[in-house]
Amino acid sequence: MSDQINHDADPGGAGVPPAFGAGRMPAPPDNVSPQNASTGNVSTGTSGNASPGNASPSNASPSNASTGNAPPDKLGLTAGLTLLQRELILITVPLACEIIFVVILGYLFYLSNSQLARINEAAKHTDQATVILMHTLDMVDCQTNYYVSKRPAYMRRYEEIAAQVPTELNALKSDLASDPQAAQAFEPVDRSVKMMLDWSNQLHAHMTSGDTVVSFADLMKMKKILVQTRERFTTFIGYERSIADERPVLQSRVQNYIWFALADGLLINILVAVLLARFLYRVNAKRLNALLGHIQNFADNQPIGDPIAGSDEIAKLDVVFNDMARSLAQAAENERKINRRVHLIIENMPVGLVITDTAGMIELVNSAALETFRCSQDKIVRHELKSLFAADDPEGVPLIETLKEKAVGRTIMKNAIRIGGEPFDAELSVTQLETSEGPRLLVIILDVTQRRQLEKLKQEFVAMVSHDLKTPLTSIKGSLMLLSSGACGAVSEGAGEIITIAEQEVERLTRLVKDLLDLAKIEAGRMQLFYADVAVDTIIKRSLASVGQFAERHKVKLESEATRVHIEADCDRLVQVLVNLLTNAIKFSPKESTVSIQCGNVDADWLTISVVDRGRGVPASKLQLIFEPYRQVEDSDERDKEGTGLGLPICKNIVEQHGGTLGVISEEGKGSTFWFKIPLRERLPEPEPQSAHTTDTK
Repeated sequence: MSDQINHDADPGGAGVPPAFGAGRMPAPPDNVSPQNASTGNVSTGTSGNASPGNASPSNASPSNASTGNAPPDKLGLTAGLTLLQRELILITVPLACEIIFVVILGYLFYLSNSQLARINEAAKHTDQATVILMHTLDMVDCQTNYYVSKRPAYMRRYEEIAAQVPTELNALKSDLASDPQAAQAFEPVDRSVKMMLDWSNQLHAHMTSGDTVVSFADLMKMKKILVQTRERFTTFIGYERSIADERPVLQSRVQNYIWFALADGLLINILVAVLLARFLYRVNAKRLNALLGHIQNFADNQPIGDPIAGSDEIAKLDVVFNDMARSLAQAAENERKINRRVHLIIENMPVGLVITDTAGMIELVNSAALETFRCSQDKIVRHELKSLFAADDPEGVPLIETLKEKAVGRTIMKNAIRIGGEPFDAELSVTQLETSEGPRLLVIILDVTQRRQLEKLKQEFVAMVSHDLKTPLTSIKGSLMLLSSGACGAVSEGAGEIITIAEQEVERLTRLVKDLLDLAKIEAGRMQLFYADVAVDTIIKRSLASVGQFAERHKVKLESEATRVHIEADCDRLVQVLVNLLTNAIKFSPKESTVSIQCGNVDADWLTISVVDRGRGVPASKLQLIFEPYRQVEDSDERDKEGTGLGLPICKNIVEQHGGTLGVISEEGKGSTFWFKIPLRERLPEPEPQSAHTTDTK
């Protein structure tokens, strides 16, 4: 601290520290001025009226800035800077000023703290010197009192103080070691105290030896040393107190410098920010206005204009914008092409399409719908959908609500009316659409008048088959049975074989007629089921009895499991299902093999019945096809196995009407497992172990 405070080395007088040196904030650079910060006229486009290849975005810019590009010499130092680099300039220059400002403040605080630390040390040194002086005086008092009263307590007190004073003196000298000027001022005090200690120790030794006579000269010399010691202590303490008394002045001076630094820093930062903002505005504003003009031209469907020159972010953004504008224009053109194609597709669809709002008001129709209702577009559009259909809802529910509830995702039948009043049957399905204008309904209308006529012809054909074909087949079968039994006379061996073949063909035709009738009932939705409580074991036994002779002819063994489960079902129809599955399994099983019926519970609510064979299996590609009408595994099966391809579709429908499922698990060459599961209505306790039903048909 000696370089900030100059002390008087004279021990007889107090040194006075010099004035706190006044500092100045660095002046703003001369080259930072509004004139030097100007970037000139920055032109970022070509001015003029909008025209193909030369569009002026200035009409859309707030300041009507030209979209021309300024020459590089007018951009000065920023010609090669990107937008990011310019923004960094805007940040780093004020930041540098802030750093300089903080450094200056830090330096001021450092000086202030140094001076305050010296003042605090001076106060501490004053206290320490005062204590040493008091102890020195106490030593003299103790010796004087002992000399007068001869009391040992005074001598003990003297000895304690005499032991403390050297320690206190060394401690003070150690604290003053960091301040050479203060240490130099304390040297006379140190010599006086040591001299005082020497004379006191000599007197102490003289008194403790028993000699009670002290010379007058010794006393006078002791007094002189004491007076000198007190004066030197007073001088040192005054010196230190003069330093401590500068605290208020120093604090006021430091506060003034800090306020001055704050004011200068604030003004410099404001000036730098304004100059940089104006500088960057002159550099970037016109280029941004040019970009805004391009955007406005694009929004107004005008030519965008020449691209902005340069390599900064604004120029790159303009390039991206131009690419995006071209892509959007291409996308718009593609959308127009797609709309034309969709329009052509809708107009040429063979079914009627009607688009309505959620209230049922017609907004769009295609040509097929107009042909279906035999009217022009103005007769349908902006009319309610219900005007095209008969009011056949007895409860008065609006048509549009009926369509939303029943026709979304499926098909319903409605009675439609052509404009001339002619009724016809229409098949309707509805799809809900979400458009930019809100939800809409797409109604598909199909005239099914011809299909209804075909269904009527089909029903008439089924009735004809039922009456005109089934009855003669029954008569033929009875006649062949009479012939084969010999009721009409003896039949030769050759004639008997012919009669047997005829009986088999009649049976096959009878089954075919029966399957055709069942399929017709299923398609017409007229197959009725008669539910009753039936034992599953009864269904199995009846099925085994029906195919027993058939299995015997094919030399196949039949097996089944015993069960006491009861269900609510149509017994005859389930027997029909099981007989069909058993017949197929027998036909496709090798001789001397076994076909088994297995019963099991998938869970507590379902019963599963499986027919397992060891035949040729079903290829994976045909596992689903075999459940379609007239489809078989091999084309030759219709001839070789006497199949029609109707049995499995009929069985599937019967099981589904029971609320169940029919399926197959098969691996080609390793047999098949046809299974169906139906819901349980009631389940009796499990039966006691017993032997399974076994029918050996060998």
